[in-house]
Amino acid sequence: MKESVIVDAVARYLQQNHPKVIFRFDLFADTPMPHKLAAKNRQLHGKHTRGYPDLIILGPGGKPYFLELKATTTVPNTEHTRRQRKFHKKLRRLGYKVDFCCGLRDCL
Repeated sequence: MKESVIVDAVARYLQQNHPKVIFRFDLFADTPMPHKLAAKNRQLHGKHTRGYPDLIILGPGGKPYFLELKATTTVPNTEHTRRQRKFHKKLRRLGYKVDFCCGLRDCL
C-alpha cells in the first residue's frame, strides 16, 4: 500500500469520525519542485524542512500531536528515518507528542 493511500484514508477517517479536530498534512515534503520553489520553501521553513512529520493533529484543549505515516509494517532504518527520529526528539523535548505509525491500521 502506498503512503498516499494511507494519507487519504486517515484524512477521510478524521473528517468523518472527528469533525471538530483540526489537522494538516505536509504533502509537499517529498514532492519534487522547481529550484526557485524549493529555495522559497527552505527560506520559509528555515532549518526545519527535513524530518518534519507528515501530519499535525490539533485536538481540543491540548498540544498538537504529530504523526509520521509509513506505508511499511515497521519503520525502516534509513538516513531519512534517522533524520525524522532526530527531529521527533526535538519535538518531544519541547513537550509535543510525536509518533511513527506503520500501515493503515496503525495510522487509524
